[in-house]
Amino acid sequence: MFLLRILSPVANLSALTGAAGLVVRHRGLVAALTSRELTDRYAGQMLGAAWAIISPLLTMLIYVLVFTFIFRGRLGEIENTTAFTAYALAGLAPWVSFTEGASRAVGAITGNSNLVKQIVFPVEVLPLKIVLAAGAAGMSGLLDVPRFLLLIVPAVLGYFFFLAGVSYFLASVGVFFRDMKDIVAFILGVGLFLNPILYPPGAAPPWLEATFAYNPIANIVFCFHHAIVGPVDPPNYSLIFLPIVSIIFFALGWRTFQLLKPSFGNAL
Repeated sequence: MFLLRILSPVANLSALTGAAGLVVRHRGLVAALTSRELTDRYAGQMLGAAWAIISPLLTMLIYVLVFTFIFRGRLGEIENTTAFTAYALAGLAPWVSFTEGASRAVGAITGNSNLVKQIVFPVEVLPLKIVLAAGAAGMSGLLDVPRFLLLIVPAVLGYFFFLAGVSYFLASVGVFFRDMKDIVAFILGVGLFLNPILYPPGAAPPWLEATFAYNPIANIVFCFHHAIVGPVDPPNYSLIFLPIVSIIFFALGWRTFQLLKPSFGNAL
């Protein structure tokens, strides 16, 4: 019965329409807060908002250098560092921005208690601004034109819906469970090595490779690999699986947020 409620098309469609309506009504506020999310964080620094792009690029560069020239990462049987670099960057772009968005989403409500306590303020925009800012900064790592342009569309859409769902869930639960920030940091630290980001799926142990088919993060990475590098990963179902699962995760996160929202004021 619980599973049926989670997968209920009516409830999930209602969540999607509710979220879409809110974004349309408050699009100006969403744009302004997203811009401030990118600029205020680095206010007073010499390079300013440029760090929003430089920071994820440097992070990806360090990972690529370490795994290419120290650990000698290779793409299957291909002894080509250029191919592995492209493969790693294609997977790191969504992962780095996902970790940034998810880690900051935990404090989206608790860090803006003055806004949350205002009766007329739409608190739903607080996690959303983090998602948009993290996505805009992280995706700047994809400097090359995708080889398969049509394939990047479900990849990016799936990424944003999944991150938004996770962010709404973490933001709402983080209000009542303050240890969530440290738990998320640990999970994200381990997650880099449990997903086929810096290695091809075939290099993983069989038990881990078997989880990739049901892992939304792995399927996001697969889609970006297909779009930017080419069909280097075995699964071809990701382009179908990812949009469906991402929308379900978004609906669940949104519904959790709406369920807990009336209690935010008292908890803060």
